[in-house]
Amino acid sequence: MRDLGYRTVLVACVVMALVASQAAAQPGTLIQNVNLPVTGVGVSVAVDCLGNVYYTLNGDTNLYVMDMNGLLLNTISIVDAASGAGLNIDEMAWDESRMILWGQVHGSNPVDVYQINATTGQASFGFTSQTISVGSYRDGIAYDGTDDSLWISGDVSTTIEHYQTDGTFINAITPTDAAGNTLGLISGVMVGVGDLLYLGRNGAVQIVQVKKSDGTFIASFASPGGARDEGLECDPVNFLPKLALWSREFNPPGFASVIEIEPLTCECGGGAVVTCTKGFWKNHPEDWVNLSPGDVPVWGGGSTYLEILHLAPKKGDASILLAHAFIAATLNSGAPAGDLAAAEALLLVYPVGSGALQAKGKNTNPDRAVALALAGLLQEFNESAECTL
Repeated sequence: MRDLGYRTVLVACVVMALVASQAAAQPGTLIQNVNLPVTGVGVSVAVDCLGNVYYTLNGDTNLYVMDMNGLLLNTISIVDAASGAGLNIDEMAWDESRMILWGQVHGSNPVDVYQINATTGQASFGFTSQTISVGSYRDGIAYDGTDDSLWISGDVSTTIEHYQTDGTFINAITPTDAAGNTLGLISGVMVGVGDLLYLGRNGAVQIVQVKKSDGTFIASFASPGGARDEGLECDPVNFLPKLALWSREFNPPGFASVIEIEPLTCECGGGAVVTCTKGFWKNHPEDWVNLSPGDVPVWGGGSTYLEILHLAPKKGDASILLAHAFIAATLNSGAPAGDLAAAEALLLVYPVGSGALQAKGKNTNPDRAVALALAGLLQEFNESAECTL
């Protein structure tokens, strides 16, 4: 059970943020257009709960990571874990419960869905959906953390299909407009709070809210960014106190729009249940007990614990990945002492920032595999039911 004192503090913070956000809210207002640091045509945008923004381009197999203003942070090759082949992924959605991206393979028909490790680019086949789409772009996918499911739409579609994450088909809805007619032109899909989906409409310059239960029209607003709202993703992190929606514009050279929406109408990662992950600790340094966020560990390369949580693991740097998992596990209660000790011992040999455990092809240090295995064990604990704050 989580500490009630923590819940009280968190609720108070949410209430204060909500009051401020409601006072200034301008739903449908453009916050900013963000030019893509690597340009091209595509339909994807996703945002994790740390505020990192992900996108892909048609014609290559890379996952591009940028910050909220379009600064390129990393370029990662997306590789099918089974075949070793590169994958051209279209629209994606962040899943905070698994800390992965769900992505759709360009040109697959019906749509093939993969789980993608956003750090390593390793992609594991999930399932082949029943969703049939026109053309070759696969536009709409959204993760729903309330029931661990996925919503998928084809390009310029009239329906949205609902699946369990193992690929089991749940049902399909046909969204309607204000007059009760079939909405159509659906591309981007984003899960909202409660009985709510946000939909982007290809060429209609419009974003629509409908009920996820049956597709009934709720409301709409003119899209202020571009004419083709393809991929959509919720961002409650980067633009506080405003709640933002990212919309990917298809047309080259490519940009993404950040649009203000009503407070508390969407959540990061599909509204997944808060766990003891690094994302929580990064955003709540006031709740740290076992460590001080401003202290500098001897293996930290001169960075503080909190600064380390903000570091991107470039080239799959296993020292940083291990440090992230170690810090979170140390801040949590009940982590296996042996795993913590082994992780800290390895970090003393390969400090953060040394680059010694980056992926370097044939020259990769074999201890990188050990570090990744330890990080995996600690992360498994951080995401488990046994973990408590």
